[in-house]
Amino acid sequence: MRKLIAYRALNEDYTDKVSGVKLIPGNTIPIPEFTTEMFPITLLNAYQLFGNNEKFVTIEMEDAEVDLPASWCQSDKACVVKEIDNTDLIREEILCIENSPYMPTRVPLFEYIRSKTSDNILVTKNDIGKIIKTGYDLSSIVSNCFAAFIMVNGDDCSVNSSGVKSHIFTGGLDNNISSSGHCTNITSLGPGNSISSSGSSSVICSGGDSTDISASGNNVTIGTLGKNTRINITGDNAQVYCSGDNTIINLVGKKSIVKCTGKNCIVNVVGDSIVNVNLGSRIILTKTRRDYQGVEVPVDVVTWKVDGEYVLPGVFYKISDSDSEIVVEVDVKEYID
Repeated sequence: MRKLIAYRALNEDYTDKVSGVKLIPGNTIPIPEFTTEMFPITLLNAYQLFGNNEKFVTIEMEDAEVDLPASWCQSDKACVVKEIDNTDLIREEILCIENSPYMPTRVPLFEYIRSKTSDNILVTKNDIGKIIKTGYDLSSIVSNCFAAFIMVNGDDCSVNSSGVKSHIFTGGLDNNISSSGHCTNITSLGPGNSISSSGSSSVICSGGDSTDISASGNNVTIGTLGKNTRINITGDNAQVYCSGDNTIINLVGKKSIVKCTGKNCIVNVVGDSIVNVNLGSRIILTKTRRDYQGVEVPVDVVTWKVDGEYVLPGVFYKISDSDSEIVVEVDVKEYID
């Protein structure tokens, strides 16, 4: 069998969280039938993007056995390749799916019309760990399966999943992905996709330009690489990392963290969330207070452009709780603790 690149979270001293064995980059893993995660997005679902103490490494797995719905692989011949950063998991996830031998081959629209097939319409109900694949353009998938594993590689497709702990991977462009199940993982490669998630503790990774993302659940993690991305979040405890230029983020929720490393980005947060953007980007911070009816209402709005002098790139800021200062710098680890 071919070699696979897999992923692992370790303790700070590089000891494995399961076996206690140290897994140092460059070393062979002395564990028979070593089993680990195939997809980085699985680690993003288990650990935080910011402020955690884990080490993340890539693992080369030779002659690996694979369980797709469970998203793990197993090998007696495994080697630690390199250490990667928390936010590197997003890029690794995109590369992993781009190069995955398990993604279906795309069938262009003209081939679909010529074949007169109905394989582009898939509906699944009341199942567990169902694998659903299609490469046809204009495909429509509806699933309420628990832990469904959905792989779509066509353009202009529609995916609607309500099952808990599902995995959704899309490789085409102009697709529409909707998920309402908790703990769902969504990976989107192509440009022009629209992603909507209402389940809590879900993870979204996007690599394409001009992607629209909407998330309303709590504890959501979002990572994007493309330019001209639009993100709207209404849940609490979100963690967001974006590296593309011209990203616009609107966030209404408590205790959330946003970091943008692209140029000309705009981040608008309401409440006590913290923001970190690049030089030339803008942050909009809104302070709220409860009125006599217990409703959160805005009482102060601050708009800053990161100029490198008064407002610095690479620094997390939040609206101040006191009236003596407007905005304060924040240490992300202390903020999480």
